[in-house]
Amino acid sequence: MIVTLGEYIPQHGQMVLYDISGRPVHTQRIYYGQNNVDMTALASGIYVWKVMDIVNPSPTLPLQRKGETVVVREGKVVKM
Repeated sequence: MIVTLGEYIPQHGQMVLYDISGRPVHTQRIYYGQNNVDMTALASGIYVWKVMDIVNPSPTLPLQRKGETVVVREGKVVKM
């Protein structure tokens, strides 16, 4: 799976894959641009992924406090 971040530059970005029951099964650091996520060790099934970042105060995110974790992007993927 490839996750692309083109409109957001993460400061401390992290991608987490969750199985269908909500348990985290894979975590990795994520960067601006294309990020390869190796799912070969995972069983076939449906997974939910979230890209999260720890943000500092910013004019574009005025309600976020320093050190708060925000979900930047999320989605689902099916591994056959």
